Amino acid sequence: MSHARSLVSLLIVALLSGLIGGVVALWAVTSWSPARVALLGAATLPPTFAPATPTPLPTATPTLAPSPMPTETPTPAPTETPTPTPTPTERASYNVTNLADLVEKVNPSVVTIFVIRGKSSKDAKKANEIVSGSGVMIDPRGYILTNYHVVEQAETLLVTYGGEKLPAIYVNGDAKTDLALLKLVRRKDYNTMPWGDSDALRLGESVMAIGSPLGALTNSITTGVISGLGRAVPMEDNSMTGGLIQTDAAINRGNSGGALINMRGELVGIVTLTLRSIDPEAGRDVQGVGFAIPSVKAKKLVDQWIAENNP
Repeated sequence: MSHARSLVSLLIVALLSGLIGGVVALWAVTSWSPARVALLGAATLPPTFAPATPTPLPTATPTLAPSPMPTETPTPAPTETPTPTPTPTERASYNVTNLADLVEKVNPSVVTIFVIRGKSSKDAKKANEIVSGSGVMIDPRGYILTNYHVVEQAETLLVTYGGEKLPAIYVNGDAKTDLALLKLVRRKDYNTMPWGDSDALRLGESVMAIGSPLGALTNSITTGVISGLGRAVPMEDNSMTGGLIQTDAAINRGNSGGALINMRGELVGIVTLTLRSIDPEAGRDVQGVGFAIPSVKAKKLVDQWIAENNP
């Protein structure tokens, strides 16, 4: 009788496996998605501002010719006023008029990164662990910028680009700045995101974050504002990370390494961490406090790493 019950149990498991397989696979990815988390102690950070309405791209206002008075003398044609040339801070990287069009332009440059950590991992528990994060294509030769903590101790790297999973190699990285550079093995002219000037950011300026939270919700878009500049944040290991951009755009596990973009479609930061309360039950919960590494700092390292990789 016990043998018959075992056979019935096996048949039931076999029938249900096809139904729950997809759920199990998604849970496996979402459970392992990495993210750096800063801990908030007794100190309270200032409240963030409400998201601002995106500023429309500047357009020239047409000059209307004055209505001529009745006269027998022919009225000369009005002189056309030349359209002023936008200053560098006004010039848009993409000629778009709304947020949806902007997302359509920059979205292909943001990728999802899947990592299998090697047995040489410092933490034995993390050996053979599968994690996921985000990255930004910053060079048409296939160079991708991401966080160091996403690819740390990686044995195998796969990047989702254009619906394909492509093999990638680790080029260089720096744990202190939490930045790393990858490169796709396949040679191709890839879509890239233009660099922006993080030093020109202003408090209240509208931004959006693009990344793959939970490793499954690929290329998700969240919007917010610049809530703070030059922030220093305490980490779990009691160290401090400084010079960060603060934003209230929603950032979750798996967003690490993704893009923080201004309303001109330019990369102004690499998403690196979010703030969580050390004791939410004591009434010190935290919402909408995320941070990114400034693009100016990231670009200096990237230019150096690419030059070293292409002597």
